[in-house]
Amino acid sequence: MMFYFVFALVILGGAFAKTTYSYGEHYHDYIGKRDETQRISNSDELHAEFWQKNAKETIKERLDIHRNKNTAKNVILFLGDGMSITTLAAARTHLGQRNNKTGEETFLSFEKFPFTGLSKTYCVDRQVADSACSSTAYLGGVKANEGTAGVTASVKLSDCVAMNNPVNHVNSVAFLSQLAGKRTGIVTTTRVTHASPSGAYAHTANRYWESDADIDLEGKDPKQCMDIAQQLIYGKTGQKLNVIFGGGRYKSLPKDVIDEDNNPGIRNDSRNLIKEWKFLEMSNDSFNDVTNHDDKDYNLSDIENGADIQTKLIHLKQLIWNKNATTNIVWTTNRQNLLFQGQTRLEE
Repeated sequence: MMFYFVFALVILGGAFAKTTYSYGEHYHDYIGKRDETQRISNSDELHAEFWQKNAKETIKERLDIHRNKNTAKNVILFLGDGMSITTLAAARTHLGQRNNKTGEETFLSFEKFPFTGLSKTYCVDRQVADSACSSTAYLGGVKANEGTAGVTASVKLSDCVAMNNPVNHVNSVAFLSQLAGKRTGIVTTTRVTHASPSGAYAHTANRYWESDADIDLEGKDPKQCMDIAQQLIYGKTGQKLNVIFGGGRYKSLPKDVIDEDNNPGIRNDSRNLIKEWKFLEMSNDSFNDVTNHDDKDYNLSDIENGADIQTKLIHLKQLIWNKNATTNIVWTTNRQNLLFQGQTRLEE
């Protein structure tokens, strides 16, 4: 009996081993079946010396890096929303192939920085982070719950009471910079009240509470929960921002007001926060409220095709970074809420 049992195990073990081997080979069945010779763009890659020299040079570059201990004059945080490792790999390959290379050997500009690293993103209550809880993490250094921004994990989604408790507020790097006497601002290709930029100035229990109308839709009281657009104008951090550049103007306008692009506002409280902002800034006698009506001026495809837009960009830059202005606000088109129109994609 024991003999048959052991023999059966041997037979089963062999069967499983064979199945696993065949299953693994399935993923490599293309090897030797396609011509890869045309991919080689650098003949030096055929020789071991090329790779060994490349490795030595890379190590030497890293060892020669000296830490810069000087005080930075300016700090600009660029965020590529959703830009994961796989996205970078695709972009890197696409960039290289557009320059008649195979692609993998290409470096994106920031991959050449002397210091780089990886971040692990998640919400306290979710494995996959959203733009709200992640903005609290990278702008405030504190992890939060999904859908909340600028507050600790003590604030659950849509909890107005906890949201209004200052103990639960997370101070962002923008707030700390203002305390240090620095000029601060936000520039975004989406709405200025969107989850990503709101982490710089807002404390909200729901990323979608961008206007009082959004709070009404959820059956909450806008008088008890200050919407994000109001916090941008009246919040302790928002009211001190020197640059506000992005879309989403309708979140700050009443529904009976039509803006310069013939789009209606959304607010139910009849408040025109843009006018209120202008009134607040009039005491400084120095502010700019600019609207970009011409999307083509800032179209990525125009830039790629070499269109001459330098003069207009310089003019816009002067409007934004007017040193004599206390605060500058620039509204892009409401249609798509984008500063730069257009997109780049991998070719089929």
